[in-house]
Amino acid sequence: MGAVIPIAMLDVVGEMMGFALNQVLHGGDELQPVGMGSPMVAPYGAYATADGQTAVLGTTSDREWRRLARDLLDRPDLAEDPRYAHNADRVRHRAELDQILGGWCAQRDLAEIQRRADDAGIGNARLNGVRDLAEHTQLAARGRWRQVDSPVGPVPALLPPALALGWTAVDGRVPALGADTDAIRAEVSQPR
Repeated sequence: MGAVIPIAMLDVVGEMMGFALNQVLHGGDELQPVGMGSPMVAPYGAYATADGQTAVLGTTSDREWRRLARDLLDRPDLAEDPRYAHNADRVRHRAELDQILGGWCAQRDLAEIQRRADDAGIGNARLNGVRDLAEHTQLAARGRWRQVDSPVGPVPALLPPALALGWTAVDGRVPALGADTDAIRAEVSQPR
């Protein structure tokens, strides 16, 4: 007998971000990203905005690059520059392009950048942090949080992303350090 298992992408992201999410919820510190670029495509990256946000902008083709240069940046000179004609050229000049895009974004707020990128047909997004995931209204509205016992009292934890309708998630606890050592050792030493 089969089961329908609805899985929301947000729940999968929550599961994938479990370590970082727990760092924010229980340690209080947001982990710093190590980079948003692609080694294969340029320009493609995260750029600070004038209003303290981070815009993610990228191109995946020469045609998109020309739209980004002309329509987003208002720089037709860049669109025609042979140093940036093809993706391989742009990858070689990534640092220059990142500096150009970074300077342009630093003078504008996120809403303007996204509006202009949308108008130009350029893929874009706001870079969200782990705290944004922890505070995402959809997780609360869809009842994705539960309380789990721990040595310091109840702590919030996300439900697993894949739960069939009518299934109940197995409740567990966060054990104290060493609390289950003897039971685990006994289990793994049993002959099979």
